[in-house]
Amino acid sequence: MYLAELFEHPLKSGRGNLVTTAQVRPEGLAHDRRFLAHTADGTFMSGRSHPRLVQVSADWNGQRLILRAPGQEELIVLPHREVPASVAVWKDRFTAWDQGNKASAWLSFFLQDEVRLAWLGESQRQLRWDHDRRVTFADAAPLLAISHASLDDLSRRVGQALSMRRFRPNLVLAGLQPFEEDRWRRFRVGEVEFLNLDGCSRCEFTTIDPETAERHPLGEPVKTLESYRQVDTGIYFGMNLMPISGGTLRVGDEVSVLETRKGLQFAGFTVVQPSQKTASYQAVPGVEQEFVLVCRSVRQEAKDLKTFVLEPREGRPTLWLAGQYLKIRTPAGDHRCYTISSAPGNRTLEITVKRLEGGVVSNWLHQELSPGCELVSEGIAGRFTLENHPWSSLLFLGAGSGMSPMMAMVRDAAGKELDLDIALHQSATREEDLLFVEELKELQRQERPRLSLGLRVTSRENHLDYNSLLRFCPDLRDRRAFVCGPDGYRANVRGLLADAGLKLDRRYHEELYGEAALEVPQSLEPGLVTFLQTGKTVTSDGATTVLQLAERAGITIASSCRSGDCGTCRVQGQQGEWLLACHFFPQGDASYNL
Repeated sequence: MYLAELFEHPLKSGRGNLVTTAQVRPEGLAHDRRFLAHTADGTFMSGRSHPRLVQVSADWNGQRLILRAPGQEELIVLPHREVPASVAVWKDRFTAWDQGNKASAWLSFFLQDEVRLAWLGESQRQLRWDHDRRVTFADAAPLLAISHASLDDLSRRVGQALSMRRFRPNLVLAGLQPFEEDRWRRFRVGEVEFLNLDGCSRCEFTTIDPETAERHPLGEPVKTLESYRQVDTGIYFGMNLMPISGGTLRVGDEVSVLETRKGLQFAGFTVVQPSQKTASYQAVPGVEQEFVLVCRSVRQEAKDLKTFVLEPREGRPTLWLAGQYLKIRTPAGDHRCYTISSAPGNRTLEITVKRLEGGVVSNWLHQELSPGCELVSEGIAGRFTLENHPWSSLLFLGAGSGMSPMMAMVRDAAGKELDLDIALHQSATREEDLLFVEELKELQRQERPRLSLGLRVTSRENHLDYNSLLRFCPDLRDRRAFVCGPDGYRANVRGLLADAGLKLDRRYHEELYGEAALEVPQSLEPGLVTFLQTGKTVTSDGATTVLQLAERAGITIASSCRSGDCGTCRVQGQQGEWLLACHFFPQGDASYNL
């Protein structure tokens, strides 16, 4: 394998220059994407909105810029830092340098629109993947690479030879199988090492002919890419790169793969389903299946954290999916949900429970549930599973007992030898609070599944931050994220993943436990709440849920997860409407059919 071609694009969306050598800097190639055509408000222009940009060539030697376009005299620009310009590339807004009215007029005439030209100068734009680094005017990453084999495969499917220029790469690789590069995590080209951040998402820009600036009449190659290179977050062709080291690239340099990963699964991904031959209870979300569980043993995992090994009475088998939760009822009639931390397929199942101060059920479990004791299961439910959200490349983020569903899925993947790539990060306040560490390290050594493990002690390292997360999992945008832990932990992680570009609406999944973190109404309306069946009336401050008010009045409402996930606490209001008692804050005087 070797580097077949090198492209530099001094002007974003302009014509690329074939070169034989290029200097690699932390923010990208030395002469790549250093100039930007933008509107008066700083918004960048691209070939999507202004196709004729692809016909503008820019020669940049670090001191002088020469612009050329069909039918126009060339323009020489000597870049200067006299007038700052606020520019935006997608969601990133930062400062560059305006290059004056002459350059503006030249571009405006050719593009037939009002255009300004900005020079980046010393790179000031943060790289989204690592806030300690900078990036040029590039869309998403410092560099882009594509292989000839992948382009040949696409051209064959489209039915015509496609120019590499349509896809605007920096590195063109040869000697590979089609899309072999999808599976690379780290590789070296000559003396320079690169990290494959994620696949490059494609848009209609690729339908523009780089020579004529005309769009393909049939929408190719996007139409064909949709048929075999599309996943839920977009269409992917090529790989976004971040240089790990600097140096000089030369056409002909040898390419060496240093580390591989699971590639995107474009044809879909199916998790092996548990056998149902011996199942007495089908674990289906929303179906109540009551049975008695006997405690067989108890393990102390950490301070205030125990694992309870439970078995259906008379040894009857139970089926569940890794990541689902068990709904239990204590002898006193209290209801709660706890994630099953053991893998499916065993006769026994395990729940790992943290004792909470003032927690009625958690304290009962820790103090009273011992080997031989019984409790009632009201069913198994939940959609925090790979069966509900299948993917081959996963990011698990857990804290405290939020590690339970993660551990269940890791154990399940190991037992079934599923071909998964899992990056698992666990946070805990103290070293002794980290859970399942030795078992995880052993699974990591066995590489079954492939497992990257991150452990963070917040009393020593503070909470997980942006750069730490990206260093642990730089390709997180290609992964499906599963997050479980306390409210503050989930909120922090959710923000970090959003900043890093993970599609929260498609590849982010949270498991809630305990009381849900609800948004209290801004305008509180106190009043009297009447429970019609019991005749009890209590005072409401407008910031307390119906479930909490009922419990304070000694009224039992069936509830389990207390987060609204299971739907157990559904009640009927005085107007006949149905609502979740753990979600609803009564406003003023109200009555409920309880």
